[in-house]
Amino acid sequence: MRHLFLFIFSFIITTALYAQEPGNNLGKSLSEMKLKFPELRYIKTDQKGDEYEDGYPQDGIATFFYFRNGYVIEEAMIIQDTNDFPYDWYKAQVNAFKSKGNYLRYIPESGHTTFVYSYFNIELIYVEENGKKTALIVYSLRNNQQSQSHIKPSNNQSENTYRKRYSTPNDWYQVKTTRNKSDVYDMEEVCLVKATGRIPLLGSATYDDCVKRAVDKMKKKAFRKKGKVILITYDSGYPPDGVKVEGIVYK
Repeated sequence: MRHLFLFIFSFIITTALYAQEPGNNLGKSLSEMKLKFPELRYIKTDQKGDEYEDGYPQDGIATFFYFRNGYVIEEAMIIQDTNDFPYDWYKAQVNAFKSKGNYLRYIPESGHTTFVYSYFNIELIYVEENGKKTALIVYSLRNNQQSQSHIKPSNNQSENTYRKRYSTPNDWYQVKTTRNKSDVYDMEEVCLVKATGRIPLLGSATYDDCVKRAVDKMKKKAFRKKGKVILITYDSGYPPDGVKVEGIVYK
């Protein structure tokens, strides 16, 4: 138990006090990882790569690594318990990464928060099921299709159909928008777009009206970049002052 808490404590300190982007093991070789994790053991091979594990989930904590061609492409740590510790840990990690502010994008969802960095993503996940509470942190390389296997087309949709859903727009208003990450599966990320929607002079507008005004501006920017769809990642504000909206353009 003492080892468990020392491990968790050192992990929190490592992730909270990094100088630039968070440190990680992505890109390290299998031989390096075996030196760093002496109990690292092979679990299985699937379409994502070779899975290795250190620790034991039944003990409440474990780390997992996926290797491709002998190098780490994804790493994860899982914490499970019946008390509130996993949730407290999840919230502490979200707050630590958010307060540092050196991410490119921040995508908050219920029980699932994503931080986008220069070449990798960090996902923090929290779920409760059958009385067990689980917190998970996942580091994965960006633009790595197999390391994002949780974002896939639905079973009744072929991959080719999915890719062709968004046709090339002929004008800015034909650029599509979505808030669902699975809708941009296997699409190429183009750029980040931002805009602010405001109430017209001597006029009135609701929050949604302001969002629409901002999104229209973003569509025009996306069209100039030959984008097909915008993944809306953030909107916040108050109509009199303007509503800020952010999104990622894909093609």
